[in-house]
Amino acid sequence: LTLCLLTGECVSKKPQIPEIFNKAPKYRQKYVKLEKAYEIDVTNINLFSKEYEFSNFIDFDSHHNMYVLDSYRGIISVFDDKGNLVREFGGQGQGPNEFENSNRLIIKDDKIYVFQGLFSLKVLSLDGQYIEKRNIFIENPLKIKAGGDKFFLLRGKTDRTFTDLTLILSLTDETFSKGEEIFRYESPLGLNGPPCWNWLFISESGEFFFPIENLNKYSITKYDSNSQPL
Repeated sequence: LTLCLLTGECVSKKPQIPEIFNKAPKYRQKYVKLEKAYEIDVTNINLFSKEYEFSNFIDFDSHHNMYVLDSYRGIISVFDDKGNLVREFGGQGQGPNEFENSNRLIIKDDKIYVFQGLFSLKVLSLDGQYIEKRNIFIENPLKIKAGGDKFFLLRGKTDRTFTDLTLILSLTDETFSKGEEIFRYESPLGLNGPPCWNWLFISESGEFFFPIENLNKYSITKYDSNSQPL
């Protein structure tokens, strides 16, 4: 696993202009520059998939330590900002500090939220000490991300024929109830199209980016922390 830091970004010379066009994008020039921070060996860490949706099993604390959830062994490995393994905790089981059918890890306010199966959530401190366990139900969760003082919850909704697909983004608290809906997107190709939920990017400040009409225009819309398009 290679972690890169974004040290430059595509910027406009006139930031007041609401739309930025680039009709001839060139990938390997000066728009984005990546600098390798470190590498870690994940050969012995069982991620849900090392090529797809692995971000559900990785998150960072406020000191840039990286937490990696091994969904098979129930182990959380912690790496510092140099890529050194500093501690591991957890295990497969039903004990206070153990996990069963874990499928997602999120860090917020010095707490680790580990989702188990369809109905269970376990909360621990950053050093692996048990805090509490809750029973929850989230219908078709696709992405959960901490941003600002809330959690962003992206769900998928289909019709009875399992053809149409609607993405619903909500703001919620740590109870992960339905919350306040802030964004809705009707996927033009439905479930037969690409996994468009992966196009959503949510920043730590609560801003988010989504490429509406990505199949035709390759256009990204930026929303502020109040869900207003910028």
